[in-house]
Formats: sequence, structure tokens, C-alpha cells
Amino acid sequence: MLAAATVAPGVAAAESEGSDEDGGLKGSWLSTVSFDGNPVPFGRVVSGYASGGVVTNLDAGGGPTGLGTWKNTGHNGFAFTFYSADTDQNGAPTGGLDKVRGVGTRTGNHISGKFAADGFDGAGNPTFSLTGTFDGERIVVEPL
Repeated sequence: MLAAATVAPGVAAAESEGSDEDGGLKGSWLSTVSFDGNPVPFGRVVSGYASGGVVTNLDAGGGPTGLGTWKNTGHNGFAFTFYSADTDQNGAPTGGLDKVRGVGTRTGNHISGKFAADGFDGAGNPTFSLTGTFDGERIVVEPL
């Protein structure tokens, strides 16, 4: 079962790929993820680093952290790939991995896009494939 829609360890992108000026994913975002065919969205926190790394966490519902890589794809565009441990419907690890790939755009403090996710058991055999969308807002520093 897909636990997260975000990234895996990978080769770091150049510093310029994550700069605010080019519309990349740099920063932290509160996102809503929706799976195609499932009307129940869930929350996710995504952090994109200037080095090209990505880390994701699910909302209070739990689930494994996703780790991966993102890169700039042009003015206001980005792409990402990440992996997270696969879990069953009770949140227990299955020994497999979920891979998520996506593309999106950033306009100011808003991101949106689409993704595809594939699950694999411990032997690397496919267990599921699904698609969906995401929307999010940048987490900004608030006054105390």
C-alpha cells in the first residue's frame, strides 16, 4: 500500500536547480495529495533542498518518510522521484518499497502537479500502480 507520495536518495542536483528565482521546489510545503479514483485526500509535508534532495512525511495519520531527489525542469517547473517503505493497511512494513515520480509547477508560494506511484514487494515484484495529483502552499516563517 502506498504510504507516501515523495522521494528517494539520489544524486544531488546543482544549487541553481533549487533556487527561488527559477520556480523550483526549494523550501517546505504543506501539501494535499489525492489519488485518482479515491475521493479522500491526505496531507503531506514536503521539503525540497537547494542541493536537490527531497524529504516527505505524511500527516498525523502516520506512515513512512519518503526520501528522494528533485530537479528544475524549466521556468516554474520541477520533477521528482522518491522512495518510501511499503506498508500494509495497518501501517506495518511489508519489506517492499514504493516509488513515486512526479512533475509540478510553482507559482509564488503555491505548488501543484501530478504523480505516478508503483509498489514493489521485497523481491522487487510489482504490487500496485496508481496516479494522482498534489497541491500545496509554502510554509513561511510566522511571527512569534
